[in-house]
Amino acid sequence: MAEHVNIFRPEKKGISRGDFGSGPEAGPPPLGWCTWLYLNGVAHRRTRHRFVSEAFARSFWGTSDAVGRRYRHQGYPDSWVRIVGVVGDTKVETPDESPTPEFFRPLTQSSGASRLFVVARIASDPAAALGMMRQELRTIDSDVPVYQAGTMDDHISAALVLPRAAAGMLGFFGGLALLLAALGLYAVVAFAVSRRTTEIGIRMALGASGSRVVATIARDVLVVVGAGVGLGLVLSFITAPVPESFLFNVPASDPVTFAAVAFFMTIVAAVAAYLPARRAAHTDPMRALRFE
Repeated sequence: MAEHVNIFRPEKKGISRGDFGSGPEAGPPPLGWCTWLYLNGVAHRRTRHRFVSEAFARSFWGTSDAVGRRYRHQGYPDSWVRIVGVVGDTKVETPDESPTPEFFRPLTQSSGASRLFVVARIASDPAAALGMMRQELRTIDSDVPVYQAGTMDDHISAALVLPRAAAGMLGFFGGLALLLAALGLYAVVAFAVSRRTTEIGIRMALGASGSRVVATIARDVLVVVGAGVGLGLVLSFITAPVPESFLFNVPASDPVTFAAVAFFMTIVAAVAAYLPARRAAHTDPMRALRFE
Protein backbone atom coordinates (compact mmCIF):
# COMPACT_ATOMS: atom_id res chain seq x y z
CA MET A 1 0.00 0.00 0.00
CA ALA A 2 1.51 3.27 -1.10
CA GLU A 3 1.48 6.40 1.03
CA HIS A 4 1.57 9.78 -0.64
CA VAL A 5 1.23 13.43 0.17
CA ASN A 6 -0.82 14.97 -2.55
CA ILE A 7 -2.63 18.18 -3.44
CA PHE A 8 -6.36 18.02 -4.16
CA ARG A 9 -8.03 20.85 -5.94
CA PRO A 10 -11.82 20.74 -6.03
CA GLU A 11 -12.09 21.60 -9.72
CA LYS A 12 -9.47 19.08 -10.88
CA LYS A 13 -8.77 16.23 -8.46
CA GLY A 14 -12.18 15.12 -7.27
CA ILE A 15 -13.10 14.79 -3.63
CA SER A 16 -15.93 12.40 -4.37
CA ARG A 17 -17.23 12.53 -0.80
CA GLY A 18 -16.04 13.86 2.53
CA ASP A 19 -16.91 14.72 6.12
CA PHE A 20 -15.06 17.73 7.47
CA GLY A 21 -17.14 18.44 10.54
CA SER A 22 -18.83 21.74 11.24
CA GLY A 23 -17.87 25.20 12.38
CA PRO A 24 -15.77 27.91 10.80
CA GLU A 25 -13.08 25.48 9.75
CA ALA A 26 -15.44 23.12 7.93
CA GLY A 27 -15.21 24.59 4.45
CA PRO A 28 -11.94 24.54 2.51
CA PRO A 29 -10.92 27.78 0.81
CA PRO A 30 -9.86 27.95 -2.88
CA LEU A 31 -6.24 27.23 -1.84
CA GLY A 32 -6.93 23.52 -2.18
CA TRP A 33 -7.68 20.62 0.11
CA CYS A 34 -4.03 20.00 0.99
CA THR A 35 -3.47 23.50 2.40
CA TRP A 36 -6.70 23.37 4.37
CA LEU A 37 -5.90 19.98 5.88
CA TYR A 38 -2.40 20.93 6.92
CA LEU A 39 -3.11 24.32 8.42
CA ASN A 40 -6.62 24.14 9.85
CA GLY A 41 -8.96 22.12 12.03
CA VAL A 42 -8.16 18.56 10.97
CA ALA A 43 -4.49 18.92 11.74
CA HIS A 44 -5.17 20.03 15.33
CA ARG A 45 -7.57 17.29 16.36
CA ARG A 46 -6.28 14.39 18.40
CA THR A 47 -7.78 11.76 16.12
CA ARG A 48 -5.73 11.20 13.05
CA HIS A 49 -7.48 11.64 9.72
CA ARG A 50 -6.83 10.46 6.20
CA PHE A 51 -8.09 10.75 2.68
CA VAL A 52 -8.27 7.40 0.91
CA SER A 53 -8.64 6.47 -2.74
CA GLU A 54 -11.70 4.75 -4.11
CA ALA A 55 -9.59 1.62 -4.71
CA PHE A 56 -8.63 1.66 -1.01
CA ALA A 57 -12.27 1.89 0.05
CA ARG A 58 -13.39 -0.85 -2.32
CA SER A 59 -10.55 -3.15 -1.26
CA PHE A 60 -11.32 -3.03 2.48
CA TRP A 61 -15.04 -2.24 2.67
CA GLY A 62 -16.41 -3.27 -0.71
CA THR A 63 -17.80 0.20 -1.40
CA SER A 64 -16.40 3.59 -2.33
CA ASP A 65 -18.44 5.26 0.42
CA ALA A 66 -15.96 4.88 3.28
CA VAL A 67 -16.28 8.32 4.94
CA GLY A 68 -16.46 8.00 8.72
CA ARG A 69 -14.91 4.53 8.83
CA ARG A 70 -11.71 3.78 10.69
CA TYR A 71 -8.69 1.58 10.05
CA ARG A 72 -5.33 0.90 11.67
CA HIS A 73 -1.95 -0.22 10.44
CA GLN A 74 -0.98 -3.84 10.89
CA GLY A 75 1.16 -4.37 13.98
CA TYR A 76 0.16 -1.06 15.56
CA PRO A 77 -3.01 -1.55 17.64
CA ASP A 78 -3.18 2.13 18.63
CA SER A 79 -2.80 3.52 15.13
CA TRP A 80 -6.49 4.10 14.43
CA VAL A 81 -7.25 6.80 11.87
CA ARG A 82 -10.59 8.13 10.64
CA ILE A 83 -11.43 8.56 6.96
CA VAL A 84 -12.68 12.06 6.21
CA GLY A 85 -12.71 11.93 2.42
CA VAL A 86 -12.61 9.62 -0.60
CA VAL A 87 -10.77 10.73 -3.74
CA GLY A 88 -10.55 9.35 -7.24
CA ASP A 89 -7.98 6.72 -8.17
CA THR A 90 -4.67 7.81 -9.68
CA LYS A 91 -1.88 6.19 -11.66
CA VAL A 92 1.36 6.34 -9.67
CA GLU A 93 4.10 4.57 -11.59
CA THR A 94 2.94 3.64 -15.09
CA PRO A 95 0.03 4.75 -17.28
CA ASP A 96 -1.31 1.21 -17.69
CA GLU A 97 -1.29 0.14 -14.05
CA SER A 98 -4.39 -0.92 -12.17
CA PRO A 99 -5.68 1.40 -9.43
CA THR A 100 -3.60 0.98 -6.27
CA PRO A 101 -5.13 1.40 -2.78
CA GLU A 102 -3.73 4.67 -1.41
CA PHE A 103 -4.17 6.87 1.62
CA PHE A 104 -3.15 10.49 1.96
CA ARG A 105 -2.03 12.14 5.19
CA PRO A 106 -1.33 15.77 6.20
CA LEU A 107 2.26 16.68 7.03
CA THR A 108 1.19 17.87 10.47
CA GLN A 109 0.17 14.31 11.33
CA SER A 110 3.25 12.69 9.85
CA SER A 111 6.22 11.40 11.81
CA GLY A 112 8.46 12.34 8.93
CA ALA A 113 8.61 11.97 5.18
CA SER A 114 11.62 10.78 3.21
CA ARG A 115 10.40 12.62 0.13
CA LEU A 116 8.14 15.61 -0.31
CA PHE A 117 6.56 16.59 -3.61
CA VAL A 118 5.61 20.20 -4.25
CA VAL A 119 3.09 20.73 -7.03
CA ALA A 120 2.13 24.13 -8.40
CA ARG A 121 -0.40 25.14 -11.03
CA ILE A 122 0.47 28.35 -12.86
CA ALA A 123 -1.15 30.26 -15.69
CA SER A 124 2.07 31.04 -17.58
CA ASP A 125 4.82 28.77 -18.94
CA PRO A 126 5.43 25.98 -16.36
CA ALA A 127 9.11 25.65 -17.29
CA ALA A 128 9.70 29.30 -16.41
CA ALA A 129 8.46 28.72 -12.85
CA LEU A 130 11.00 26.00 -12.00
CA GLY A 131 13.79 28.44 -11.13
CA MET A 132 11.47 30.52 -8.99
CA MET A 133 10.27 27.44 -7.09
CA ARG A 134 13.83 26.27 -6.48
CA GLN A 135 14.73 29.69 -5.07
CA GLU A 136 11.70 29.71 -2.78
CA LEU A 137 12.54 26.24 -1.45
CA ARG A 138 16.14 27.29 -0.78
CA THR A 139 14.81 30.31 1.12
CA ILE A 140 12.69 28.01 3.31
CA ASP A 141 15.51 25.54 3.99
CA SER A 142 18.79 25.67 2.10
CA ASP A 143 19.86 22.24 3.42
CA VAL A 144 17.02 20.38 1.69
CA PRO A 145 18.07 19.12 -1.75
CA VAL A 146 15.77 19.61 -4.71
CA TYR A 147 15.85 16.97 -7.41
CA GLN A 148 13.67 15.68 -10.24
CA ALA A 149 12.26 19.14 -10.81
CA GLY A 150 10.30 19.48 -14.01
CA THR A 151 6.95 20.13 -15.60
CA MET A 152 4.16 17.59 -15.64
CA ASP A 153 4.85 16.98 -19.33
CA ASP A 154 8.48 16.15 -18.44
CA HIS A 155 7.44 13.58 -15.83
CA ILE A 156 4.84 12.01 -18.11
CA SER A 157 7.34 11.82 -20.97
CA ALA A 158 9.87 10.10 -18.70
CA ALA A 159 7.26 7.54 -17.67
CA LEU A 160 6.39 6.86 -21.31
CA VAL A 161 9.93 6.36 -22.66
CA LEU A 162 9.79 2.56 -22.72
CA PRO A 163 6.17 2.29 -23.90
CA ARG A 164 6.87 4.77 -26.70
CA ALA A 165 10.01 2.89 -27.74
CA ALA A 166 8.11 -0.39 -27.78
CA ALA A 167 5.25 1.21 -29.72
CA GLY A 168 7.73 2.63 -32.23
CA MET A 169 9.33 -0.77 -32.81
CA LEU A 170 5.95 -2.49 -33.10
CA GLY A 171 4.78 0.21 -35.51
CA PHE A 172 7.91 -0.18 -37.65
CA PHE A 173 7.67 -3.97 -37.88
CA GLY A 174 3.90 -3.77 -38.35
CA GLY A 175 4.37 -1.36 -41.26
CA LEU A 176 7.07 -3.62 -42.70
CA ALA A 177 4.74 -6.63 -42.45
CA LEU A 178 1.96 -4.65 -44.15
CA LEU A 179 4.34 -3.66 -46.96
CA LEU A 180 5.47 -7.25 -47.51
CA ALA A 181 1.86 -8.44 -47.53
CA ALA A 182 0.95 -5.76 -50.06
CA LEU A 183 3.89 -6.71 -52.32
CA GLY A 184 2.97 -10.38 -52.10
CA LEU A 185 -0.68 -9.68 -52.88
CA TYR A 186 0.29 -7.48 -55.82
CA ALA A 187 2.59 -10.13 -57.25
CA VAL A 188 0.04 -12.95 -56.93
CA VAL A 189 -2.84 -10.94 -58.43
CA ALA A 190 -0.71 -9.54 -61.27
CA PHE A 191 0.54 -13.03 -62.13
CA ALA A 192 -3.00 -14.47 -62.04
CA VAL A 193 -4.29 -11.75 -64.36
CA SER A 194 -1.37 -12.08 -66.77
CA ARG A 195 -2.21 -15.78 -67.10
CA ARG A 196 -5.55 -14.72 -68.53
CA THR A 197 -3.98 -12.78 -71.41
CA THR A 198 -5.06 -15.42 -73.92
CA GLU A 199 -8.61 -15.24 -72.56
CA ILE A 200 -8.52 -11.48 -72.94
CA GLY A 201 -7.36 -11.87 -76.58
CA ILE A 202 -10.25 -14.20 -77.32
CA ARG A 203 -12.74 -11.77 -75.78
CA MET A 204 -11.25 -8.90 -77.80
CA ALA A 205 -11.35 -10.97 -81.02
CA LEU A 206 -15.03 -11.69 -80.41
CA GLY A 207 -15.77 -7.99 -80.22
CA ALA A 208 -15.59 -7.16 -76.51
CA SER A 209 -14.43 -3.63 -75.73
CA GLY A 210 -11.25 -3.04 -73.77
CA SER A 211 -13.04 -1.31 -70.91
CA ARG A 212 -15.51 -4.18 -70.60
CA VAL A 213 -12.72 -6.74 -70.48
CA VAL A 214 -10.84 -4.77 -67.82
CA ALA A 215 -13.99 -4.38 -65.73
CA THR A 216 -14.69 -8.13 -65.94
CA ILE A 217 -11.17 -9.07 -64.86
CA ALA A 218 -11.18 -6.51 -62.02
CA ARG A 219 -14.58 -7.76 -60.81
CA ASP A 220 -13.39 -11.37 -60.70
CA VAL A 221 -10.26 -10.38 -58.78
CA LEU A 222 -12.10 -8.17 -56.29
CA VAL A 223 -14.59 -10.92 -55.50
CA VAL A 224 -11.78 -13.25 -54.44
CA VAL A 225 -9.86 -10.50 -52.64
CA GLY A 226 -13.03 -9.31 -50.89
CA ALA A 227 -13.66 -12.81 -49.56
CA GLY A 228 -10.08 -12.98 -48.29
CA VAL A 229 -10.32 -9.55 -46.65
CA GLY A 230 -13.61 -10.47 -44.99
CA LEU A 231 -12.16 -13.70 -43.62
CA GLY A 232 -9.11 -11.80 -42.40
CA LEU A 233 -11.29 -9.25 -40.59
CA VAL A 234 -13.23 -12.03 -38.84
CA LEU A 235 -10.02 -13.74 -37.71
CA SER A 236 -8.60 -10.37 -36.60
CA PHE A 237 -11.59 -9.66 -34.39
CA ILE A 238 -11.36 -13.15 -32.90
CA THR A 239 -7.65 -12.84 -32.08
CA ALA A 240 -7.82 -9.15 -31.07
CA PRO A 241 -7.77 -9.84 -27.28
CA VAL A 242 -4.30 -11.41 -27.58
CA PRO A 243 -2.36 -8.09 -27.89
CA GLU A 244 -4.71 -6.26 -25.48
CA SER A 245 -2.09 -6.22 -22.69
CA PHE A 246 0.38 -4.36 -24.93
CA LEU A 247 -1.99 -1.47 -25.65
CA PHE A 248 -2.74 1.64 -23.61
CA ASN A 249 -6.05 3.45 -24.01
CA VAL A 250 -6.45 1.91 -27.45
CA PRO A 251 -9.00 -0.86 -28.03
CA ALA A 252 -7.53 -3.99 -29.59
CA SER A 253 -10.46 -4.25 -31.98
CA ASP A 254 -10.07 -0.73 -33.37
CA PRO A 255 -12.53 -0.54 -36.31
CA VAL A 256 -10.72 2.42 -37.90
CA THR A 257 -7.44 0.48 -38.12
CA PHE A 258 -9.14 -2.63 -39.46
CA ALA A 259 -11.05 -0.63 -42.06
CA ALA A 260 -7.90 1.24 -43.15
CA VAL A 261 -5.90 -1.98 -43.61
CA ALA A 262 -8.74 -3.68 -45.47
CA PHE A 263 -9.16 -0.65 -47.76
CA PHE A 264 -5.40 -0.50 -48.42
CA MET A 265 -5.18 -4.19 -49.37
CA THR A 266 -8.24 -3.87 -51.61
CA ILE A 267 -6.69 -0.92 -53.43
CA VAL A 268 -3.45 -2.88 -53.90
CA ALA A 269 -5.37 -5.81 -55.39
CA ALA A 270 -7.39 -3.51 -57.66
CA VAL A 271 -4.23 -1.85 -59.00
CA ALA A 272 -2.57 -5.25 -59.45
CA ALA A 273 -5.56 -6.45 -61.48
CA TYR A 274 -6.03 -3.27 -63.50
CA LEU A 275 -2.51 -2.75 -64.85
CA PRO A 276 -1.92 -6.15 -66.52
CA ALA A 277 -5.57 -6.34 -67.69
CA ARG A 278 -5.33 -2.89 -69.25
CA ARG A 279 -2.03 -3.79 -70.90
CA ALA A 280 -3.52 -6.99 -72.33
CA ALA A 281 -6.66 -5.15 -73.48
CA HIS A 282 -4.57 -2.72 -75.52
CA THR A 283 -2.54 -5.52 -77.11
CA ASP A 284 -3.33 -6.75 -80.59
CA PRO A 285 -5.75 -9.71 -80.21
CA MET A 286 -3.56 -11.95 -82.41
CA ARG A 287 -0.53 -11.33 -80.20
CA ALA A 288 -2.66 -11.93 -77.09
CA LEU A 289 -3.82 -15.25 -78.55
CA ARG A 290 -0.19 -16.34 -79.01
CA PHE A 291 0.77 -15.31 -75.42
CA GLU A 292 2.14 -18.10 -73.22
